[in-house]
Amino acid sequence: MFQVTIPVSSSLANSQAITTLQSDSSPKPIPSVGNPAPVRQRLGRILGWGFAVGALIFAASTVYRGMRVIELRTLAIEASDALHAGQWQRLENVCRRWQEKDPNAGMAWLLAAQAAEKLDSPGRMVAYVERMPDNEPQKSAALLDVATAYFGPLNQPSRGEAACLKSLRLDPNNVEARRRLVFYYCMTLQRTKLIEFARDAIATGNESPETYVYLIGADWITLSNTADYNGKWLQSSDSPENFLVAYLIHWAGAAGVDGVQGDDVSGAAATSSADPKLHSKIAALIGHGSDQVDAIDHKQQLLRCMELYPKNSELIAFQLREAAAGGDMERVAKLLSQVPESAASDNRFYHYKGWLHDAMGENVEAIAAYREALLLNPFDWRSQLKLAGTLRLVGEADEADRLAALGIVGKDLRETILRLADVQSIPMPTLLRMLDYCQRCGDDRVAQGLSSRIDTIRHESGRNS
Repeated sequence: MFQVTIPVSSSLANSQAITTLQSDSSPKPIPSVGNPAPVRQRLGRILGWGFAVGALIFAASTVYRGMRVIELRTLAIEASDALHAGQWQRLENVCRRWQEKDPNAGMAWLLAAQAAEKLDSPGRMVAYVERMPDNEPQKSAALLDVATAYFGPLNQPSRGEAACLKSLRLDPNNVEARRRLVFYYCMTLQRTKLIEFARDAIATGNESPETYVYLIGADWITLSNTADYNGKWLQSSDSPENFLVAYLIHWAGAAGVDGVQGDDVSGAAATSSADPKLHSKIAALIGHGSDQVDAIDHKQQLLRCMELYPKNSELIAFQLREAAAGGDMERVAKLLSQVPESAASDNRFYHYKGWLHDAMGENVEAIAAYREALLLNPFDWRSQLKLAGTLRLVGEADEADRLAALGIVGKDLRETILRLADVQSIPMPTLLRMLDYCQRCGDDRVAQGLSSRIDTIRHESGRNS
């Protein structure tokens, strides 16, 4: 046998040493890392300084908030003093300082707007109200002052409309905002919007008595100051289409150029009372020099306007009425082919479609068209009368008699309303006639709304007497 001697390597020796160390159960002292007392002292000082700084910050913040409250309260008191003293420039200056300190202070913007209005500065008034936070309870009402400025001295009607719309969004029950919008749409012959907002006001109980006049008279209502307003707005930077069309149609109607009344008269009547700027604006829009405008009669002015705006439903309806009154079947057919899709809910075009079928001896088609017109507008007295005549031709005498009587009531009501001094003070007898007409036309929602409004007027009248 061979004897082999295995040398003990240093690693094995180390292993044995480690084994020996681990097997030794006697405790060993933990090596010292220094005295722990200074560490605790430093930690305590750090925490102490932290608490001190935090307390100082809290105290400073509390003092700052207190000083800010005092400063804002002082500004509010100073503003109140200026307001009661009628010192408008001082009030505006104080409110500007107030706004700088607290941009969310709605009252600061509101009082500044009031001061600017008193100082005859509508531009500054508008700027203050528009920067007022939307959650300020009085902003909806203040926006009506903004609308007044835009419709009036600032002459930016589209912004006036936008101010009314925002006022209504902030307060859906704002009756005055709805009233102004319906008035504006009536003035500018935006008939679809007029009907939409009038019916919505009635449905929500936020209408006024005149709302019913605008709705019942949507096909024929015209106000005496239409030309004045549209002539002014025509000189604004807004798109001129609505204002030019409304201006010319109003003057054409006043001159009797509506296809039913009177003879054509010189266009000079429409422009002689206008200021030179308006005169030049109309001349530029219809493509003639200002000296030529006076030589063009109303009919020609409207034809020029239609060349500019061939899809304008008001111009098409006006031309249709003239063509139908003159028995021009070919022109009626041509005009009906030009009606835009956006006017699909306009009863007037179904009326003239019925007229064309009538003229062609197509009674069934005419009846269907007239009935569609009355579905779209139950207060279309012209369609009531035309449908009555066509029904009589096909032997439906009873229905014809009912519709003929109803059409006469509607026509007479139109004459009564157009003779009113204004639509804001409608006599009770006229309101009652309007109610009777609504009931007989079968528009229950409008009839119920008007009945409730009449009851309210009577109640308030009795309480104030």
